[in-house]
Amino acid sequence: MLRFLLQRPVAVLMTLLALLVFSVLALWKLPLSLLPEAEVPQLVIKTSLPNAAPAEMEQNVLRPIRSAMLTLANLKEIESTAETQTGTIKLYFAHGAPMQLAYLEANEKLDRLMSALPRQMERPQIIKLNVADIPVARIQVVPRHKQSLAEVSELAEKVLRKRLEQLEGVSLVDLNGTRQRALVVEPDYKALRAYGLTIANITAAIQANNQELGALSVKDGHYRYYLKLNAKLKSPADIAQLTVLTPAGHIIPISRLAQVQEGEVQPTGYHIFNNQEAVVIAVHKQMQAQMTEMMPALYAIADEFRQDYPQLDFEVTQDQSLLLQESIGNLQGSLLWGGLFAFIVLFCFSGNVRVPLLVGLSLPISLLLSFLVFQLFGISVNIISLSGLALGLGMLIDNAIIVTNRIGQKRAAGVPLLDSCVEGTREMMAPLTSSVLTTLAVFVPLVFLNGLSGALFYDQAVAVAAILATSLAVSFLLLPLLYRLLFKNLTTIPAEDSRLYLHILTLYRRLHHQAMRRHKLHLFLLLLLLPLSLLLYRLIPLQGLPYLDKHDAVINLNWNEQLEVQENKNRTTALLESLDAIALQSEGEIGTKQFLLQESNNTTQEAQLYILFKDAAQKQQGLALLQQKIKERYPLAVVQATDAPNAFDRLFNDERPLSELRWRGTSGSQPIPAESLQALTYKASLLSQQNNLGAQPGKGTLQETVYNVSIRQDRLAAYNINYNEVIGQLRSLFGNVTVTDLKDFSTIIPVKLQESEQALANRLATAFASSTSGKEYSLDQLVELRYSTSYQSITADKYGIYHSLLLPDAVPAAPIVSTIKEDALQQGLQVNIAGKFLEDQENLQQLLYVLLLSVVLLYFILSAQFESLLQPVIVLLTLPLGIAGSLLLLYLAGQSLNIMSAIGMVVMLGVMVNDAILKIDNINRLRKQMPLKSAVAKAGEESLKPILMTSITTILALLPILFASGLGADLQRPLVLSVIGGLTVGTASATFFVPLLYTALYSKRRSIQQPVAA
Repeated sequence: MLRFLLQRPVAVLMTLLALLVFSVLALWKLPLSLLPEAEVPQLVIKTSLPNAAPAEMEQNVLRPIRSAMLTLANLKEIESTAETQTGTIKLYFAHGAPMQLAYLEANEKLDRLMSALPRQMERPQIIKLNVADIPVARIQVVPRHKQSLAEVSELAEKVLRKRLEQLEGVSLVDLNGTRQRALVVEPDYKALRAYGLTIANITAAIQANNQELGALSVKDGHYRYYLKLNAKLKSPADIAQLTVLTPAGHIIPISRLAQVQEGEVQPTGYHIFNNQEAVVIAVHKQMQAQMTEMMPALYAIADEFRQDYPQLDFEVTQDQSLLLQESIGNLQGSLLWGGLFAFIVLFCFSGNVRVPLLVGLSLPISLLLSFLVFQLFGISVNIISLSGLALGLGMLIDNAIIVTNRIGQKRAAGVPLLDSCVEGTREMMAPLTSSVLTTLAVFVPLVFLNGLSGALFYDQAVAVAAILATSLAVSFLLLPLLYRLLFKNLTTIPAEDSRLYLHILTLYRRLHHQAMRRHKLHLFLLLLLLPLSLLLYRLIPLQGLPYLDKHDAVINLNWNEQLEVQENKNRTTALLESLDAIALQSEGEIGTKQFLLQESNNTTQEAQLYILFKDAAQKQQGLALLQQKIKERYPLAVVQATDAPNAFDRLFNDERPLSELRWRGTSGSQPIPAESLQALTYKASLLSQQNNLGAQPGKGTLQETVYNVSIRQDRLAAYNINYNEVIGQLRSLFGNVTVTDLKDFSTIIPVKLQESEQALANRLATAFASSTSGKEYSLDQLVELRYSTSYQSITADKYGIYHSLLLPDAVPAAPIVSTIKEDALQQGLQVNIAGKFLEDQENLQQLLYVLLLSVVLLYFILSAQFESLLQPVIVLLTLPLGIAGSLLLLYLAGQSLNIMSAIGMVVMLGVMVNDAILKIDNINRLRKQMPLKSAVAKAGEESLKPILMTSITTILALLPILFASGLGADLQRPLVLSVIGGLTVGTASATFFVPLLYTALYSKRRSIQQPVAA
């Protein structure tokens, strides 16, 4: 078959050209995104209930919802947090669960439950999380000349949002920091009392005059007309001229009882950009959208905004495409340098220029054909799939070098050109196919890992299989064909080896001779690298992702005080002003957020800051300065500073502590009394300090000062005052009361009562409740206010309400943890351990099983190829040597063992296995013709050239990344170090370790003339 194809070059080349055309079309249509489409197995339920305390929110809202959701399929954990007026429930599902079905089922259960929830609350919102939930960019809209934020908000909602939603690839446009216009009614309490009226009279008059007729029609002869009411309220003047009837029968206009003016709804949150109030527009992309096409369009429309609205400043910030661009740029650089270095190395090692051209041509063709496989499997071009392509690059070059080198050796032996191409390719088919299968045997089983890791490895596995399959096809079909065409008209056989390689070959013969003279000693020295890999594994720190030299940070602030949102803003802006000298850019989300896609509801005493610094040194300096100022000025504040999140953090970072001790009461339906909890946390803190445990109070432990309102029932009875009358007056006095909404098509303007700015005691003294006889009594005679402490938030899981102790530096089995647990049990409390430690242990155990499966598959494949049970052991023993080289270089460079360095090891092991298989296959073939030592020496000389060229080419191609800068380079640097370190040792092992071990195992066996069997 191969001979037939080589004799029909036109048919083969036309077929290749057609496949390349389809590959280009596939690449053009493939979506380009930061990460593959991967569903995060979580649902978030957000609830709100006006004027509800955390205890009321937990009892009346969150607990019924939790109970209803417990029967959802594939649900692993459920956690809820009740705060003032808001509540959040997080549902954690098993990875791989059908999240769309879970989303629909959760909504169905919520719909059935709505009748049991408080009537005044809106329907809770259920959010299905995805890696695309992180906006690809933000657009800051900043007024220049003190324009009204309400006007800017209206422009952003009605115009800017619509224009952005029309961009191709945009899925959602989310806003925060908007203000809403309102008509504000500020009652004159003295005038009301003088006329014997209350706030309820004003609100009733406004509501009565803001009625709709509805769809009324009247018949007039042969015609029917619809009625339209012209008396609708539209302006402050319309409300001011409304009248109220006093108990004495007088008609009084509202303008004499209250001041009505245009204003804004009292904000519960702010957005600031560079210490200026602004509106922020978060832009989300569709999963299959081309990010490289969408982002230029986004920047272009921002320029249009600047021209159309010169009174506003527009700034694009937090561009998530930069990481993708840098990663793709690094890969493109690796491909360019890889091709260039492959050509240079091949040219230096080869005696002619045609062979380097052949190998250099195979690289882009194999890559292009692999994108056709991407299209067939529905894989997008993203960082994960691109790293899979990087995995196969080393073996791609290796396959091409081995095939061309073997054909050249046949030509040098005097075999005719066509026979050389056929025989040389056929001889390499078995070892190269075996090496590809062994690489897949190492990598593909990782797809079966539980959780998100297995889902992400699917993209990498497809990418690796695609590039390896296409490289085999190119090496077995295209390279021998092109070799035959290029060398067809040559009358003389060109030199296969350059002078440089001949000098290297002479040096190798000397070293090989010295090594074989005392092969047992040298083999023992190489085997010492095996325990070295275990030692280095214990010394190198473990991480999920490599350390990225990010210049931006996110600071989460909880002032731990009952602050008005304006005071929160004043404190936050003062802190940011102290960083003006070193911060390039800053953003702040103060108080509650308006974003649709957010996992938690911030309170008015919380703030989230985003700060961009010039470099890492200034970032460290700025964060230290910020934390110092907060500690000095606001000792009660809780501060958490982290790197700015990106899509990787959503996938890989886990906010849960390593382990967490959860205390709860016997029933789990009530919080633990504050005094008991304080005693527990105090004792735990003492034990933690004595044992360097790092324990600290966790969820549900922070407390706040609240007013306890007690209505004096005895006085209500004595004065004959209705209980609802007092409640209504308290709500009007302290609540954020909406009288009515003025509607005009899509415009809705609320009418609000202005909250008094008086001190609390004065407000109670100047507000009155009427008895059934009409006599008025001030509220300070009817209610009592007392200070008390309460929990800021109430946390619960499927077992009920709990309070936690975080154990970030301890494992659940630690003796000190057992002591804390026993102390709580003695007080009649229930205790359980939670956190990611247990899940990590389960994942690690599963990973060990998967790796064991990979080794077994590897052994089976090699045994089948070599027809030996012993020779696969030689290949397997080379793997720890390469791992030792990778770990050694990572340790010397101060890097950690993380996902990227592990991927680098897989790349390196693939090349090492390939080289070891080639060496053993050559020895087996030559042992049929000559004695063992001669076969080992001859096989080493034949294998030296492709092994050296593959290693040197791969190392040189990756070397520029070590000197590059940016997030992409930081992300890939551990991968590069793993490959370079492993290949350096791996080249030595394939060159010397395999012959030494082979000789040691077979030196006492006879030379055979048939296939070798162990």
